[in-house]
Amino acid sequence: MKVVNQLIRAGFLKANREDILWERSMQEISEGLERVINVRDIDPRHRHGIISQLFDHLDPDRSLQLVVDHDPRPLRYQLEARHGSRCNWSYLEQGPDVWRVRLRHLRD
Repeated sequence: MKVVNQLIRAGFLKANREDILWERSMQEISEGLERVINVRDIDPRHRHGIISQLFDHLDPDRSLQLVVDHDPRPLRYQLEARHGSRCNWSYLEQGPDVWRVRLRHLRD
């Protein structure tokens, strides 16, 4: 949560009232075990860097769900090249308009 708040304050992520209310309700439902990031709200120049940073700070008992408008396969290759088998990648939805991916950072 701290990293996401820093990215919002720095202007890399957008948050509006609906996002904040939705995030609170999701947090209450899931007890904070999964963070949902709408990647479409992130400037394309910064997407991979921000997602990598969020992944680096992901606790082992939590997950990160990405919502994107295209197959994020290049990001998968980048994360797997950096983290190997510690990057657990699961497609939840595969297009054609929306892709959802769940990421888990497995520890050794």
